[in-house]
Amino acid sequence: MKKVFAFISILAVACAAMFAEVTAKKLADGKVEATFFYGNPRATEVLLAGSFTDWQNGALPMEKGDKGFTLTKVFDAGTTVKYKFISDGNWTTDLKAPDFIDDGFGGKNSCADLDELAGGADAGAAPKSGLKFQTWSNFGFQDKFATTKFSGKEYESDFDETNAGINLKSYWKFGGDVVPHVPVYVEIAFAENDSFNNLYNKGSVDWDDGLKNWATDMLFDTIYALDANAAVDTTNKDNQKKTYLGHFKTGVTTGWVDFTAGYGYAKLTPHYNANWNTLDQDWEAGYQHAGGFNQFATGALFKEWFSNKTDGNVELEVILAPNRSVDRAGNQYGFYGIVDATLFSKHYVDFQYNAAYGNTYDTLDENTWTADYIFGYKGTFGPAMVKANFLVNDYHKVDVDDKQDLTALNVNATYSTDFITANLGYRYRGYNAWMMYVEEGADDHDHITDQLGDPNTQRIFGDVSVNVTDSVNVGLNMYADMTFNKDSASIFANEDTVKLVPRARATVKLSDTMTIDGYGEINYVTKDEDRFLQGDKVNALIFTQGGLHFNAKLDGAVKSVDVIYGYDGTNDGAAYGNANIGQEIAAHNLLCTVEVPYGINVQAGMGLRTAYDTDVELLKDTGINPFGFSLGAFKQICKKYNTILCAQFCYNFDPYNDFGDGWSKYKLDGYRLDRDQNYFSNASAVRVGLQFDF
Repeated sequence: MKKVFAFISILAVACAAMFAEVTAKKLADGKVEATFFYGNPRATEVLLAGSFTDWQNGALPMEKGDKGFTLTKVFDAGTTVKYKFISDGNWTTDLKAPDFIDDGFGGKNSCADLDELAGGADAGAAPKSGLKFQTWSNFGFQDKFATTKFSGKEYESDFDETNAGINLKSYWKFGGDVVPHVPVYVEIAFAENDSFNNLYNKGSVDWDDGLKNWATDMLFDTIYALDANAAVDTTNKDNQKKTYLGHFKTGVTTGWVDFTAGYGYAKLTPHYNANWNTLDQDWEAGYQHAGGFNQFATGALFKEWFSNKTDGNVELEVILAPNRSVDRAGNQYGFYGIVDATLFSKHYVDFQYNAAYGNTYDTLDENTWTADYIFGYKGTFGPAMVKANFLVNDYHKVDVDDKQDLTALNVNATYSTDFITANLGYRYRGYNAWMMYVEEGADDHDHITDQLGDPNTQRIFGDVSVNVTDSVNVGLNMYADMTFNKDSASIFANEDTVKLVPRARATVKLSDTMTIDGYGEINYVTKDEDRFLQGDKVNALIFTQGGLHFNAKLDGAVKSVDVIYGYDGTNDGAAYGNANIGQEIAAHNLLCTVEVPYGINVQAGMGLRTAYDTDVELLKDTGINPFGFSLGAFKQICKKYNTILCAQFCYNFDPYNDFGDGWSKYKLDGYRLDRDQNYFSNASAVRVGLQFDF
């Protein structure tokens, strides 16, 4: 292992140090105008994302100039913004920001008090000492009813109350420099409740007992009352959820070497390598209240010194991180080392080494059971950009006959002008190819498969986007999936099957304030053995998903209108609580949000399921009501603390986010609903909630 550490420590890495900053000035009406600048003219597209854009969901495109990208936006007085740039898909912190705050994902957000900045504070000034407070909290009430009974011939609605409760999901974050050059980040999970049954639960807790129990605990033991569903089990409080220390991270920044130590739910610092996220932003140091990591990284002074030594031709970064986080639970020792470099401002090279060791100090060497070697390259050649990644796994304790099964590759090229952007590439993933420190299966994340593809598959892919006019953009994304190594197990019944998936999209700017866009996707397979079952029919070609989106900004009493239609032709019965109906239904959702005076947003939604086989009354046979609707409204009641009040009624159709993710937003994948269970639940709910994000 000593040789490995020595090898890693002498290699070079690069971090493209882009120049960026934010400036601000006060306007005559008391508001503040902020200008954001990102100084990398070689980037193809740069977006500004922050607390004021709902981060990536509403990220704003920046305007490209000779020296970089700019965006100017007006804010209310008293605003403090948290933000990052998204440069060609890569999240980038503004290193010249007046201040920084931990983002909760292993990195940091840029932070600027616009009033102070407009009053003369310099961008790039040293951050002030002291901790800053952040929170993401949701407080709400829900009353749920079973709305549908099925007699075998028809549906009956009787609104049978099933459960009700008051819930809190709240995270408190403290971050900043306690003294100069000593950053600390602490997150407390104040409450983590997801179920609403502490006031009433059919068959176990009646309203009288539930209310009395909750009110008593609020008076005598407030934190416990907010943190636990006390009415569920009043005899065993040890089984209730507790307030606990989540993330804890600290370190020392010297400029030459920056040291970071994390513990518990603290996230590893994410790393993006050309095409792949090789250190997942959701990877905890150790979620079983054990485990942690140490990270040593070259600092700003070292990068500046090295750049000067090479006449600005090489930007360099080295990261070494021994840890006990390789299994996320905190039980196993591991290591990752990264070396990356930007050469002549046009070529980025990256090498990462990961290793998994034993569970005790005396088994670090002999119990090294696997290692990853990950290579990356990104280069610009005029209007073209080339990206490549290669992965090699080394399983020391397992003998794999075909070494190709231990590798993965992604190589692609992008050509971009003001008129057209085109990308063409190829990737494959061996049957045993995996990446350490990247989630797969945990927390409903499939990040490895999203990046590498399914095991033992290869893909040819391409994407073209054309600006037909200043108001019309059309695009086509297409890929073909095939088995990679025919000597290994295949995901297809026939190893020669080719699955072809084209997705067409278009955006039309009807006016300066009105836009419509949409997309549609189909799947086609070449072999009978792998055709798609829909109802009682087998098809080689199916329409899998699509959607339309209309948005308009208006000047009258109605401030804006946003309408979304989504179609999902891939759902099976398991997604609706009935695994016996197979791939036999399609789902439609229609969602509308209208902003009216006083900043109130009114929402209305409708869902419909249709059977593919019209000769069989499938939906009645299963007892699942095919129709549902929702009504809701939300309003920001406090800008300073970004507090949103929302109210909803859902009937057999729930398009909203899960409670802890903020009820006021729709839960979408593209324009179709992204809900694994209870999409149409034969149940209704009344909700009132508050969201805090500051």
